[in-house]
Amino acid sequence: MTESHVSFCRICPNFCPVQVETEGNRVVSLTGLPDNPLFRGYTCIKGRNHPPLYDHPDRLLHSLKRSPDGTFVSIPTEDAISEISERLLQILDRHGPRAIAAFSGTYYALDTPINLTMLDAFQTALGSPMTFGPGSIDQPGKALAPGLHGAWMAPNQGNADPNAVILIGNNPLVSLQGAKGHPGNFFRDLSRRGAKLIVIDPRRTETAKRADIHLQSRPGEDAAILAAMIRLIIDEDLHDAEFLAENVNGFDQLRAAVEPFTPSYVAARADIPEDDLIRAGRIFGRAGRGFVAAGTGANMSAKGTLNEYLVLCLNTVCGYWMRAGEEIRNPVTLVSPTTQKAKAQAAPPFPAFGYGEKARVRGLTQTVWGMPSTTLAEEILLPGAGQVRALVSLGANPASCIPDQLSVVEAFRSLELMVQMDVHLSATAKLAHYVIAPKIGFEQPATTMQQSMHRMPAPWAQYAPAIVDPPEGSDVIEQWKLLLRLAQRMGLKLKVFPGLGPIVAGEEATELDMD
Repeated sequence: MTESHVSFCRICPNFCPVQVETEGNRVVSLTGLPDNPLFRGYTCIKGRNHPPLYDHPDRLLHSLKRSPDGTFVSIPTEDAISEISERLLQILDRHGPRAIAAFSGTYYALDTPINLTMLDAFQTALGSPMTFGPGSIDQPGKALAPGLHGAWMAPNQGNADPNAVILIGNNPLVSLQGAKGHPGNFFRDLSRRGAKLIVIDPRRTETAKRADIHLQSRPGEDAAILAAMIRLIIDEDLHDAEFLAENVNGFDQLRAAVEPFTPSYVAARADIPEDDLIRAGRIFGRAGRGFVAAGTGANMSAKGTLNEYLVLCLNTVCGYWMRAGEEIRNPVTLVSPTTQKAKAQAAPPFPAFGYGEKARVRGLTQTVWGMPSTTLAEEILLPGAGQVRALVSLGANPASCIPDQLSVVEAFRSLELMVQMDVHLSATAKLAHYVIAPKIGFEQPATTMQQSMHRMPAPWAQYAPAIVDPPEGSDVIEQWKLLLRLAQRMGLKLKVFPGLGPIVAGEEATELDMD
């Protein structure tokens, strides 16, 4: 018999509310909820194609251990955890905490908010600074640029009736940019209010087709286009001089830096019509309210961090940040209001890299994204004090996502211990000594707490209980529970943060009862 359950998707941080159909203990289908006022039935193709994963023939339902001949044999998960903890203690005793590294990916981060704080607690208890992830590879500028630019302590005007929007290298109608609910409704609302949409993208995407101006530029020229817009807005006195005088340092230096980027020069360089570039800059500068957002396309170019920095500069030059007295439509329901209180004031630049743990190669250091993932293979292969000898990888596939894959594979093969938590035998799992089989999605409870990092256009939060049990006869475990079990067996005391933990400034950690 078919039953319907209300839950939410966990493919991305939009966490779309969904209706899940089950038959017995099987997930049959997933659809959006039409009566939800924010999402109005929206789901993306990735979310709708998630259900077959639950009973996919390649899904791992039992943990695996590598045999001496390289083949895998099934092992009870608790036995695997006991063996892993013993080997980690040996490595810790012989080589110190820096020898144990962790790598976590999107599947780990979005699974449940407990995962993030548990990983931080585990690495902190070990005393290891060697935490890596894909954030330093795919969109590092998102975190680095605010450190270079400084931050406004209230949101931009993205969710507050903007009159102009610039989207760079993202296609929300297919792959969502941030968390905004139903992207189609967002664009329809822009059109209804007469607001303008400007898209900068080499491709004529679904979103670009809706744009009032599509700057179909040569790839890699986003920074030049942004610099030209900033120059034009300043030259034509479209900038918010009062906001800049009260809140900003370095305006004259910015003006000098963008001086060479005239519209004619940039139009020729980016292969776009000069008139369209000028018109786009004037529309945005005269809008009164607006925002710029860059997606994966702009972030994964050679100038990703510069692109994000100039995005912030363009928002700031126009003063497109929320001000005192404006309504904050989303009170970030599941995060303490004392740590997420919006203030109409500037916070100065802060160290985004160049602090904390120093990598043993290329002079690189700790960053706001953790250790640079491109150093992981070298940290494993380079002999000497501090060499990484064990890796615990959670919900990620670092053998495929880190550049210079041949070196990464060589490094992983040389490890004394590699543990991979994975739903199937991925490229990374095939190199591991132990592969731990996790519960997935609707087999465990979760909340939309991570959505608090992306302010929705209205108050919104959701808790979802588990809908189905893992398949009969399986031996799977929540991802955060692997780290808890390891800590218990290793005699570590864990201190966990509430909510989003160290991601949200001001929270204090609490020591767990390890019994």
